[in-house]
Amino acid sequence: MAHITFAPGERELDRTELSPSVLLFWIKTTLAVSSTRLVWDKANTLFGLIPLGHDEETTPLSNTASVSVNTRFHVGRLVWGLILLIVSLAAFPNSWFVGLLFLVLAAAAFANLMSATFVVTNNGGGRQEVRVSILEKSKLQSFANKVKHQLFADHAALRHSEQMDVHQAQLYVQQAQLNAHLAQNQQPPAPPAPHVQPLTPSTPAAIPQAEDQRQVESGNPTAPLPEPPQPNA
Repeated sequence: MAHITFAPGERELDRTELSPSVLLFWIKTTLAVSSTRLVWDKANTLFGLIPLGHDEETTPLSNTASVSVNTRFHVGRLVWGLILLIVSLAAFPNSWFVGLLFLVLAAAAFANLMSATFVVTNNGGGRQEVRVSILEKSKLQSFANKVKHQLFADHAALRHSEQMDVHQAQLYVQQAQLNAHLAQNQQPPAPPAPHVQPLTPSTPAAIPQAEDQRQVESGNPTAPLPEPPQPNA
């Protein structure tokens, strides 16, 4: 029996053990889902009769897009079953042991013509499959429903987180715009430009008369000038 263990921080949600073959009912394939990942340890068989070991695989739920359960008819097993049946019938007259051996192999191939497949699809479109006996389909479907429920909860939480991030970014932009507007309103008004008086042409001083000029030259601008002598009669 395969043993799947989870880390201490993980919470195991469900675990189921299924038979990969109708005949080898004692060989089990284990599927388990936790709060963070999906794990399976599948048993491999040849012709549904010969055990070939186990393969353990895991995938995080954050990278899982969907899970589904499909029913498949294997044409290859039908062909192999017919070939083994013909060989067994041909071998019976010569050796009962060989004929019986091939007859058992043919019966195993016919018994596993139908199988239930657990399909895991990741976010990139890749697919992983786990095949079990058709008799285990109901248990496999129940496990798949629990995984779907967990995936829905995780995707809803992821969408809520993304919406909160977008809302937080919008609030940050609005706050930055408000701070810029307040900073612009708090700036002191620019001082008014100084008033410049228009330049007016100055009036030139009047040119003094000749008398005034002589007064200025004599050094007594206020004394009257002497009268010129009068001619004698």
